[in-house]
Amino acid sequence: MTAPTVAQTAGTLVGPFVVNTNQTSVAVTVDPAVSVTDGNGTALDLSAVADGQELYLDLRGGTAAGSATVQVAAQGSSSTGTVISVPNTPGGTPTAADHAQSIILVAPDTTKTTAEATVQWTAQPGAAQPAIGTSLVDAADGDRVLDWNGGTVIDTVAYQDLVPGTTYTLWGELMRKSDGQPTGITGSTTFTPTTPEGSVDVNFIVPEGFDGEVLVAFEALFEGAEASGEPLAVHQDIDDAAQTVTVEAAPVVVSPTPTPAAPTTPTTGGAGNLAATGGTVPIAATAAAVLALLAGAMLTRVRRRGAGV
Repeated sequence: MTAPTVAQTAGTLVGPFVVNTNQTSVAVTVDPAVSVTDGNGTALDLSAVADGQELYLDLRGGTAAGSATVQVAAQGSSSTGTVISVPNTPGGTPTAADHAQSIILVAPDTTKTTAEATVQWTAQPGAAQPAIGTSLVDAADGDRVLDWNGGTVIDTVAYQDLVPGTTYTLWGELMRKSDGQPTGITGSTTFTPTTPEGSVDVNFIVPEGFDGEVLVAFEALFEGAEASGEPLAVHQDIDDAAQTVTVEAAPVVVSPTPTPAAPTTPTTGGAGNLAATGGTVPIAATAAAVLALLAGAMLTRVRRRGAGV
């Protein structure tokens, strides 16, 4: 198979690819999937393409640059076998010119041969190009702060200038803002828009282990049902706050402080301790008793002096 040799442009029939085969027909596939026609724009049966057929990729509804690979597969039958010859002389060695007789053992076989060619095309001049913008939030409450132990974040991707009825795939990955490296957390969705502008959601599941990280969603838009080939549009800005969520730091576990033992109160009346006796005596009563004793002592002394003692 031969590929186009001149520059190709979106919005046209891209080709021709020419099939060359010695089989009755071959099967043709295109990656990513694109309608295939003849030079007049008439759709072809790709399961049975004849030798010499010219193939064109129908990009009349597209405007963006891109690429595709066309593959043909031919399947034919063949035979394999072994020739067994008997020598003229017992114990001798048979040759092609000298042998008594030969037996040919034949087994049928099937062979599949493939060939492929890739073509690239530029955007249609003056055509609006697809564009995307994203907004990343925590699925639980719609803010941009995720619990320390993970959760689901939703990236709402707004698109514009897509072709209604065409299948597209959005594919994204969360990046660490600290070093710009990928986290391995990916998400994708395939959709077919009904209008040139709209939005779709891409979900990312963040596992435990990213506490304290700032994560940024990078997105790419592809034409077709898979995220392959050149993207039609990308949105990959590590500093875009709308694409960013912050994962909370893990809580700090504080070990409890041991409670000191209460001081021991001496036991009254026990061995080695002084026993407490009596009750509490008010200060005023004690002072009055002391004064009474002093007064009594002085009166006794005066009387003794009067008696000449």
